[in-house]
Amino acid sequence: KLMREDWKNRLWAPALIALSSFFAYPVLLAFLAGKAYRDWNTAAEALEWFSKEAVNWISFENGVAVFFVVAVSLVCGLSSFYYLTSRNRVDFYHSLPVRRETLFLVHYVDGILMPAIPYALALAVSVIVCAANGVNPDVLCQTAVSAYVLHMIYYILCYTTVVIASMMTGHLVVGFFGSMVLMFYMPVAASLINSFFGSFFLSYYYPDQTSLLENCTRISPVMEYIHTVSLYGDQKPVVMAAVTAVIASVVLAAAAVFLYKKRPSEAAGKAMAFAVSQPIIRILITVVAGLGIG
Repeated sequence: KLMREDWKNRLWAPALIALSSFFAYPVLLAFLAGKAYRDWNTAAEALEWFSKEAVNWISFENGVAVFFVVAVSLVCGLSSFYYLTSRNRVDFYHSLPVRRETLFLVHYVDGILMPAIPYALALAVSVIVCAANGVNPDVLCQTAVSAYVLHMIYYILCYTTVVIASMMTGHLVVGFFGSMVLMFYMPVAASLINSFFGSFFLSYYYPDQTSLLENCTRISPVMEYIHTVSLYGDQKPVVMAAVTAVIASVVLAAAAVFLYKKRPSEAAGKAMAFAVSQPIIRILITVVAGLGIG
């Protein structure tokens, strides 16, 4: 019942995701199919070109899908626990005879299902559209299933990161910027340190992508997502990276539950929900921002 009510209150989110997925996958592929048979002289050439384009678009290495997944994780992560930013809503939800763990699970799982269902339907319709235009359905199904599983794994990782930002803040705008900090702080700090090394150390040498700074950059869920996409594009194994992402998501979800249980209701409307985190975050942001501006 709680999940059904949550879907009613946030129906705009799955509707927007479904509309975007529909136009980004089956509608676009239908246009590409028509373009292929208009632009190429023979049906065999058109089918070869369209098959290649369709598989690339549906596959995990689609960069547009990566941007879409990260954007949706922000929307769903912030909207799932938007009631924490309003004192009236917090009082209402926390007055219900429901454990906090159950409330968290309801909103957390809904934030995963809202993009998961439309995305799966869009991929299924895309496979039907492509198969109707002559593309091998076996290749399409295999590509679509692997893309769906991997994209959803990294969606959950990014989404859980945003949920933690929502737990630590009491305002929607601050929660958005908090999500940006959790997602991009380490890449920015590592890039800044690397820039300082290159500017001030004449003997500094950066030969490959296996340095400590590169590994620090991958602490970001978005950068790890992009790294796995690049591995997939180079036809390298991504199973270990995906398993690591699943483990990290479980750990972050447990941390989010802990923060939700400890989060005071009076934190609604405040910039930061926990006083102990204020000086730590202030110092971390101020040092990197000051050095970067300098």
